Amino acid sequence: MYNSAKWHLTHPQTIVLVGYGIGGLVIKYFLAQIDKVARGQTSIPENGKAFRENCKAFQENLQGIVFYAVPHSGSSEDFAKYTKICKNMPTSRSFSNLSLGSGISFREFNRQIAELNGDFRCSIKEDTMIMAIVEGRPMGQEVQFHN
Repeated sequence: MYNSAKWHLTHPQTIVLVGYGIGGLVIKYFLAQIDKVARGQTSIPENGKAFRENCKAFQENLQGIVFYAVPHSGSSEDFAKYTKICKNMPTSRSFSNLSLGSGISFREFNRQIAELNGDFRCSIKEDTMIMAIVEGRPMGQEVQFHN
């Protein structure tokens, strides 16, 4: 979305992101990448200046983030869920410093989560509202991926 040529933020818009499970980690990664572009710390596509301005506008307009059952801490329980989900995914995906795949060790998972959390904290404004909802008991069946 953020590197699309059709994506333009020309006036203030309220943006709230919502992520469940690993989707919350993808939100953290997305925001860290937006921040790197906005600060000029990464290469940008041909429409460079406009793209960088869109990233800055996105950061300014981001008012809130809702995390539901996101593995923020990288516990062994989170790792077990993570690897089970990844095994059932049709393909492994890689988000630069966050590797989504079942061949990752618990230690590496925790290292990546800690690095991602640091990047995320640096990428959002202090006044961004964040709500984290912790799932105490499973609320039904797990998502199954089928080929």
